[in-house]
Amino acid sequence: MATVPAGSGASPHQRLLSRWSREDDVAVAAALDATRTADLADHLIALADGRLHAAGDPATVLTEACVRAAFGLDSQVITDPTSGKPPMLPLGRHHVYPHM
Repeated sequence: MATVPAGSGASPHQRLLSRWSREDDVAVAAALDATRTADLADHLIALADGRLHAAGDPATVLTEACVRAAFGLDSQVITDPTSGKPPMLPLGRHHVYPHM
């Protein structure tokens, strides 16, 4: 679990998860905000159709294919140059893909 500095404007939930991580405890959370979850967690589990689809560190689990399978959503997953975490950018249904 990522550590959140005190006084950083972190929510009470973030501070609690941060405290548990320093105490070597385990915190389990269910969330639909993939980017926020990837920013806070060291290990993610993605379910698709009620079954385990992927498990591992955020960069391994939060991929465009996994987001499509788990959420039915087209997205672009990039690597944040500052944090190294993989933010997920949902693509609207009218998004036009550039030709490669």
